[in-house]
Amino acid sequence: MPILVRAGHLPPEALETEPHTPERPRTPTTEEEALTALGVTDETDRAAVRAMINALTAKHRREGTS
Repeated sequence: MPILVRAGHLPPEALETEPHTPERPRTPTTEEEALTALGVTDETDRAAVRAMINALTAKHRREGTS
């Protein structure tokens, strides 16, 4: 989560909240459910997370890593 704070997508206070154990997700978890569970609720922030995931996925495919 620190990267999301440094990028300005979450306030620093988000790091100070008491850690909690998330409920075990049911299968399958949708992309929307995963983003909500991570606390990413703003649509601009959601788009940024999706772009990051897509870029990393494409990189791993090109490099043949997982």
